[in-house]
Amino acid sequence: MDRATQALLQADLVLAEDVIAEHTHLATMGAGAEESSFMLLALQAPVAGNLRSVVGSLQNIADAERMGAHALHVAKIARRRHPEHALPDEVKGDFADMGRIAVELGNSARNVVLSGDPE
Repeated sequence: MDRATQALLQADLVLAEDVIAEHTHLATMGAGAEESSFMLLALQAPVAGNLRSVVGSLQNIADAERMGAHALHVAKIARRRHPEHALPDEVKGDFADMGRIAVELGNSARNVVLSGDPE
């Protein structure tokens, strides 16, 4: 999302193309993680805490896929409008803030998953 936002704000075609090209890799990773989660559910029949972890992981995968889809859309807008800027100057600050917040939320979610600490 950070690179997609920068591509949009700076009318950077190379950065937009990088985001677009990387989306397939991210989608493949998400599909693999989802498949692993379903295999755990089907073959291991987790209960209680383990079941919550698997279901939570499925929700995280869906959220990551949605964020990736948004980044892809933003990058495609930057590419479609290139070499012009897609945004008028008066809203660039708002879009920069939204991109920053999206990145912060994604990083925060990653930190929760890695630490296991919901606080």
